[in-house]
Amino acid sequence: QISTIVVDKQSRGKGVGRALVESALCTGRKLGATEVFLEVMAYNKTAQKFYEILGFGEFSSKLSMKL
Repeated sequence: QISTIVVDKQSRGKGVGRALVESALCTGRKLGATEVFLEVMAYNKTAQKFYEILGFGEFSSKLSMKL
């Protein structure tokens, strides 16, 4: 599972995020992982598009409600 990846606004679009994700995937493969999960907030369309470009697809929807 990839938990949190944050790239400073000034560094976005320069391949930093891609390098971080690819490094995590490479490490996972070396450790025998066959699948990776991550969660993206529904409002974060930029991150969703970024992960889709890297090959991720929607697996499920997570719903919440504030009390």
